[in-house]
Amino acid sequence: PAHKVIDTKLYEALDIPTSATQQQIKKAYYKGSLRWHPDKNPGSEDAKKKFQEISDAYQVLQDPKRREVYDKQGLSAAQTENKMDPEIFYAVLFGSDKFKPYVGRLQGTMGVDEEMDPSMMEDPDWRERMQEKMKEKQTKREVELAVTLVERISEYTGDPSASLEEFGKKAAEEAEKLRKVANGEEMLYVIGWMYHNRSKQLLGGMVQGQYYKAQAQARAARHVAATAMSAGRAFLTFRKMNKKALADQKSQQKAKQARAAA
Repeated sequence: PAHKVIDTKLYEALDIPTSATQQQIKKAYYKGSLRWHPDKNPGSEDAKKKFQEISDAYQVLQDPKRREVYDKQGLSAAQTENKMDPEIFYAVLFGSDKFKPYVGRLQGTMGVDEEMDPSMMEDPDWRERMQEKMKEKQTKREVELAVTLVERISEYTGDPSASLEEFGKKAAEEAEKLRKVANGEEMLYVIGWMYHNRSKQLLGGMVQGQYYKAQAQARAARHVAATAMSAGRAFLTFRKMNKKALADQKSQQKAKQARAAA
């Protein structure tokens, strides 16, 4: 059931009840951001405003402590100057939609489609079932990306009269567009490396193929370690920012109370 809150503006921005779970909040933010993202609504000031409102709402409601402050004291108490640009914030969480034809839906977005049923945890095999679902989604993602890649390459390989120079020019123009999005250069490098490595594994013969496979496995292991360290640093940074924001909010409240009492 919905619980009493002093203000509902942020819940309305995400079109969710005040009793929404963290998973429901994330799902609403993801779907709303997809709908109102500036890339999908070029030149629309209304979409830009809505996208900003959705991002602002999520940045408060996704944090349980800031959400509690908002529910009890309202928007002015929960707001902070440490707000991220909405497009950068979205890209950090879910990646850029412009890269979707090359990487599909990232794992950070795969879990937003379904709510975790608490009764599932009573099943001793629930972890294995969840992992199996994720594997199925991952397989579907890989197949869709393979089909998309074949379609793109067939523009050159499927047409005897196609010009390699024109094909290369078109690819360079696409790469330049992707480079300009948040973390674009880094994403392009990773995608290029992976496609190059995989092609060497498949076309390089037994010895060379095994070498590039070992290279990819070593890179993946380094990536897991680096990601864990990066996630830890990001968590500490966000925790510090949230603590500072809450401290600032308390100071502002005390100052306001003092002025009212004077």
